[in-house]
Amino acid sequence: MLIKATKKIGKSKKSKVSGRLNTLKKFIGIKKKSITQINYKRKIKERKNLILEYKKRLKDQAKRIEKFEKKRNETIKKLRGLVALRKRKEEQLKTLMNKIQEKYYDGKDFKNSINIKKITFEKASSAKYFNKDGTIKNEFKKYVKDKIENSPDFFKPIGLWYGFNDSWYNWCYEDMPSYISSMNVHKLNIPTNLNILKIKTIKDLSDFHNEYSINYISKDRDSNNIIPELTIQHIDWVKVKKNYDGIEFNPYMRKYRNKYDWYETVDASSGCIWNLENITSEYLGKLPKINKNNEENDLKKNKLKFKKLIS
Repeated sequence: MLIKATKKIGKSKKSKVSGRLNTLKKFIGIKKKSITQINYKRKIKERKNLILEYKKRLKDQAKRIEKFEKKRNETIKKLRGLVALRKRKEEQLKTLMNKIQEKYYDGKDFKNSINIKKITFEKASSAKYFNKDGTIKNEFKKYVKDKIENSPDFFKPIGLWYGFNDSWYNWCYEDMPSYISSMNVHKLNIPTNLNILKIKTIKDLSDFHNEYSINYISKDRDSNNIIPELTIQHIDWVKVKKNYDGIEFNPYMRKYRNKYDWYETVDASSGCIWNLENITSEYLGKLPKINKNNEENDLKKNKLKFKKLIS
């Protein structure tokens, strides 16, 4: 009996313990489940916050892009306006230059005149061209001859240059006033029997260029060979000088000056002579000095004086 009672007590204790264990397991399982749910909800909330923050960033970025695009479009509009303004200004400048060129450079006022004077300038301080009697100095003759034989010219020939009436003076007046400051003015007497090539028309110019032009390839390259070689057209003046005693560009056809590289450097209705034998000059007078601090007034005086000298 005692043994049976003891067994019953043991069974009841075991059932109680197992019951408690089961209850504890259930509680722990519920707790685990609730903790998992809480973590899940927290993660969902965190993700929602991240999405909201991302959307906010995208919105801010979109605003910045919109602001940038607006500013960029305004800048482009301004630049287009500036480009258009520049084009208008360039056209106005071109028109103005054409008017100046027609007035001063083309020689239209004197190309058909009988009384054409061939005028040259000489620095009063050096006087390297002419003797007092009007003849050409032997030193200058030797210099020109030496250049013909030993040093090929590039764009323009080396020799005694002169303008027709006021053509060269007017170019200096507009573009290089210092060249007419304190200059001796001479009128050249060139014998009619000299063989002087006369470029009078666009056909003369084209024929001359086609016969005597040479392509010069510039070797001024950078070390990395980024800058391309430049092909420049110039004249074989050595060949020209073998056939002629001099050359004249009268009138200077300003509208064709950009047609050939070398022709642009001629500047005005002018001539150059390299056979200096029997060339004489008549001294007309000296032009006044042009000071930079009083250039405008000095130029006016200079021009008045020049007009008197060649009249």
